[in-house]
Amino acid sequence: MAIVLFLVLPGVTYQFVRERARGLAPVHRDLGERVLRAVTAGIALDTV
Repeated sequence: MAIVLFLVLPGVTYQFVRERARGLAPVHRDLGERVLRAVTAGIALDTV
């Protein structure tokens, strides 16, 4: 549960805000790529 809160949740929030602000690009429709980007963003936000 702690992994979800500290790694995934910030990345999912970032991904949601990014998609709403920029719109969903055709190359970013793949679910696997979106999840990977959310996890990567979560790790980057946690290190900051």
